[in-house]
Amino acid sequence: MIYMWLGNTYLEKRTLVIAVVALLVIVGGAAAFVLRPWDITPDVIVAIQDPPEQAPLPPDDPPTQTVVLPPDRPAGHGNTPGNILSGGFVVYGDGWIYRREGLNTLVKTRVDGTDRRVIDIGEPTGISNLHVADGWIYHIQENMINLTRGFGIYRIRTDGTDLERISDDPSLWLNIIDGWIYYVNQRYNQNLYRIRTDGTGRERLSDHVVLLMQVMDGWVFYNLETQALHDHRRAFIADDVELPERSYIYKVRADGTERTRISYANSFQILAYDGWIYYTDLDSNLALYRMRTDGTEVMRVVSDIVFFPNIFDGWIYYTNFANHNLYKARPDGTERQLVYDGRIEQFSIAGGWIFYTPTASSPLRYKLSLDGTTRVDLQTLRL
Repeated sequence: MIYMWLGNTYLEKRTLVIAVVALLVIVGGAAAFVLRPWDITPDVIVAIQDPPEQAPLPPDDPPTQTVVLPPDRPAGHGNTPGNILSGGFVVYGDGWIYRREGLNTLVKTRVDGTDRRVIDIGEPTGISNLHVADGWIYHIQENMINLTRGFGIYRIRTDGTDLERISDDPSLWLNIIDGWIYYVNQRYNQNLYRIRTDGTGRERLSDHVVLLMQVMDGWVFYNLETQALHDHRRAFIADDVELPERSYIYKVRADGTERTRISYANSFQILAYDGWIYYTDLDSNLALYRMRTDGTEVMRVVSDIVFFPNIFDGWIYYTNFANHNLYKARPDGTERQLVYDGRIEQFSIAGGWIFYTPTASSPLRYKLSLDGTTRVDLQTLRL
């Protein structure tokens, strides 16, 4: 799986960080984050009966009941910042949940899990980076057998028609905003590019070797691939490219102008949301920080070993790598609490549900209510 380096793979191979993960008791900032006992209702496995067979599938109809959900992504965006960070395996749009099933099957269901439909995208060995915009599902089709080729950016209509390849570039971290696709181009040393959603107007925005990137308010925010990260994972970078020792955070306008370094922090994961940049700091044992988009007002949010931060409805959810449990806190770090006392490796939030995998190498397996009390096995949603 192409995103495994964000989970166990990288940390298990780096002696310093794995020692932190296994042994270190985080004490920095403890006075600000007082832990409290919590009561969690045991899991409730929701049994969803298979619907009767249908032939053929009817055209898409609007949901019979209007589902009122808080906005989970900025206007004009094809997926949420947190879901993009976790690989884009799930997206909510127009009353439907679109998600990857296994490694290479694209399905959609109603928010309640009914009316499951398989969308034919051919026979890739892997898909990721799902976005829904203007009646299209944008995604990356991957060659999991040979990662050096077979990548490309595709789109297909939400009714499953008109599949087309709109770029041959091997790509990572799609961000789709207002008619543009922003991405990291593996063909060209992980430089930052954009292309229109119809495949025209391809432009390079930065010649930096980019680790992660997100788009917000007309700016692209990204951090740098470092030599240490490159040494411990597969990366498509020419041998003569010099990599830095620290993963500084930059911003550049959406048209490629005004590139500015906004932080000297040695960052790992970054998340752009509501005027703030959230990032985990490799020098602080992956504690979560946030700062304004100009690099000011830096503060520590939580001292946990944070993976896959994701913001929804006024809460920041994250996996604590020390125990793989799911926690949440307010974006300023207050009201920290345990959501789910069970192993969660990687997760996305869509349609008011948390979709997750319990291990780094497995596909999405469960969905969990936002309060952690109700868990559904996604296999029960199959026809």
